[in-house]
Amino acid sequence: MPNSQSDIFVRVVRNDLPLKERLLPKAFAKRMDMLAEEGVNRAKILIQNSPADGITYDRGGYSHTASSPGQPPRSDTGRLINGLHWQPRGQDRLVIASGSYPAYLEFGTTKMEPRPFMGPMARQLQQLIRPTFDKILEDD
Repeated sequence: MPNSQSDIFVRVVRNDLPLKERLLPKAFAKRMDMLAEEGVNRAKILIQNSPADGITYDRGGYSHTASSPGQPPRSDTGRLINGLHWQPRGQDRLVIASGSYPAYLEFGTTKMEPRPFMGPMARQLQQLIRPTFDKILEDD
């Protein structure tokens, strides 16, 4: 379960698909799981492919080049990517970024501009919802 003080999450919800859900509940749940997993994967890709065009700083004997404001955060320690996961919540699915700092990266702070990754992932995922569920009657 997400911790509201530190974790951030995107909720994949069922909305205008009740008929298909009633007709094929297992297929519907499978598609919801697939979308949630795709959300995790896309968030990881956004972080891994973020350009190294921000500030370079030394930290613990090595240097790290951050992403620029407005770009997804660049991976440094791997904790952000390792904290990405999904879990079911009833018929919905949550894509979660766990840890003490994902919300700071996503929304920024008084000293740092946002480095969003969950919002862009959610917008990408939104484009997959209709095609994913339109295939449900064809495939199952």
